[in-house]
Amino acid sequence: MTHIRLAVIGAGPKGAAIAAKARVINEHRRDVKIDVIIYDKGDYANNWSGKSGYTDGEQELCTPASRDVGFPYDATFGYEVQKGMQKHYSWMSHLVHTNRYADWINRDLKRPTHAEFAAYIASVIRDSEMDCRTYDAVFKLRPQNKKWVVESVDPNGVVSETGDFDGVVITGPGPARRVTPGFSHASLLDGEDLWRNRELLKTRIGQLDDDIAIIGGGGTAAAAAAWMIRHGMTSKPINFISDQPTFYTRFGDYFENRVFDDDETWKLLSQNQRRDFVSRTTRAVVWTAVSEQLASAKNLKLLPGRVISLSSGSRPELVSVNYRPSNDITPPAPMEFGLVIDASGFDMWWFKKLLPKRIHSRTRGYFEKLAESMTEDLALPLPDLPPLHVPMASWSQGPGFSSLMVLGRMADRILSRYAKPVFN
Repeated sequence: MTHIRLAVIGAGPKGAAIAAKARVINEHRRDVKIDVIIYDKGDYANNWSGKSGYTDGEQELCTPASRDVGFPYDATFGYEVQKGMQKHYSWMSHLVHTNRYADWINRDLKRPTHAEFAAYIASVIRDSEMDCRTYDAVFKLRPQNKKWVVESVDPNGVVSETGDFDGVVITGPGPARRVTPGFSHASLLDGEDLWRNRELLKTRIGQLDDDIAIIGGGGTAAAAAAWMIRHGMTSKPINFISDQPTFYTRFGDYFENRVFDDDETWKLLSQNQRRDFVSRTTRAVVWTAVSEQLASAKNLKLLPGRVISLSSGSRPELVSVNYRPSNDITPPAPMEFGLVIDASGFDMWWFKKLLPKRIHSRTRGYFEKLAESMTEDLALPLPDLPPLHVPMASWSQGPGFSSLMVLGRMADRILSRYAKPVFN
């Protein structure tokens, strides 16, 4: 029997999908045993619960819940594994065990909130009985004897070192990026700390005499605006500053959805077509549920362009936004706002700081180039290093591995490196 050890950074949906699939493989295969150790600087499904940023937990899940940790339930590792995933770890199984299945059906398959989805993900990880080291933050990945050593630290400052990992999986969106790194202001929030300061934000909105600016035109920007509108910000102008002239709405129709689980079609697309599809359907896109909330608001304004920098305004409570219109004709000009939400994105390549110095000193462009040549098991082709799987950067292999659309197949792709598939 081959014994495999896999480290997963992030106790979210991707970590849950890998842990569950490994557990079922272990139950039905005698040629391999896969141990999964999950690290997270917070609790289970930390980024979805509404307790630690990224969301308020009250928003509805954009992806249908039926695209759960096993979807699309391929028989990659045999029919028994396929059935085991459906029986023990599916969204419907979770509802049955929590006595909510009939209610879900009666409510026309209503989408769960982020917090409800977080509870499902937490139950999957717990039921997998894999080693989940919550509140252990990973600060270094070190190669040793063609395997990985993971160095982590707990909230008490105790450093741990665990080795002999055959592979490491990086999950999660990474920390929020800022237009002007290092600049902070009481009236400036980003796409991560926005949700941790909701009570303060409610108070700030009630006292606000000046306009609001949201930098970005994607899902985080739209969710922030929808939250403010739901909490009474319906008169003061909310200005979206983005390269996009509008919100691109994802409806999730049949022809779009099928591309996410049709590997054969994906292989026939050019690199440019793949990039375009991912851009239109997963990045900088707003799902229908949020778009409909924004459509009813009368205080939204779109400013096509780019924010060059942020600085303190003419009054202590103001933030000055140096804005360049997209037409390249109108000259850049500073604008002042009483509240600025920097929703310009997240740093997908945050993990490079964990890698050996010769690698983490490389530029963002170096990693983006590696992503173009990502292997089928969603690993970056890093020279002379053990496997490092990064599904968040897997656009070249498929549009769904970076999101929640095909969590089961994402787990299959990664685990196929270590357990021989029955069906390819």
